[in-house]
Amino acid sequence: MNELQIFNSEEFGDIRTVTIDNEPFFCMADICKALEISNVSQVKTRLNQDGVISNEVIDSIGRKQNANFVNESNMYKLIFQSRKESAERFTDWVTSEVLPAIRKTGSYQNPMTTDQKIQLLAQGNVELTEKVNAIDKDLQEFKQDMPLLALECQRITRAKNQKVVPLMGGKNAPAYKNKSLMHKVYSDVDAQLRREFGVNTYKAIKRSQCDLAVEIIKKYELPRCLREEIEDENSQMRFVV
Repeated sequence: MNELQIFNSEEFGDIRTVTIDNEPFFCMADICKALEISNVSQVKTRLNQDGVISNEVIDSIGRKQNANFVNESNMYKLIFQSRKESAERFTDWVTSEVLPAIRKTGSYQNPMTTDQKIQLLAQGNVELTEKVNAIDKDLQEFKQDMPLLALECQRITRAKNQKVVPLMGGKNAPAYKNKSLMHKVYSDVDAQLRREFGVNTYKAIKRSQCDLAVEIIKKYELPRCLREEIEDENSQMRFVV
């Protein structure tokens, strides 16, 4: 069994690591817990399997268990999947303190003095920069292939609202107040997105395709049957005394 080193942060708790052939590996469960990443088994399928190993650990009651550990490249992929606001601080902590310490001394020493941090940062900067540059292309491709995140979903929802409300005649129109009819229009917009991108739900559209999805919504045209339903519904206003 490779000897465990434990990195401790007041904010993120304990992160277990092992070093194999001078390459650090991080306990996947610890990272997911620190960054509130759920569905760990699904997250694992998105990683480079060559950078995932099983290593023996001792649990809190002294039992031997096997846990998944990931290499540095996969660690960044895990961080990217977190929606937690503190994910960036976690990255800063690992890259500015933990990794330089491992590469310099083979262990994590906490607390460190300011002079030690500066020295380790300076010595580890070149190596860290080379590693980050080497995995940057892989991370960018992974980012673009991910399904829509909350921000992109909000963009698409906003685009649909901006398109559908005028088509209904505005918020004061009878057609807009007819929830069943409005639901048909929104459903038809969603159906067009599913057809265009070959997905079961618009939320499965890739992040790199978000701009295209918004353009498709802007160019959406009502089918004749829905257009006639809206016109019939709104024409009732003219007969209200």
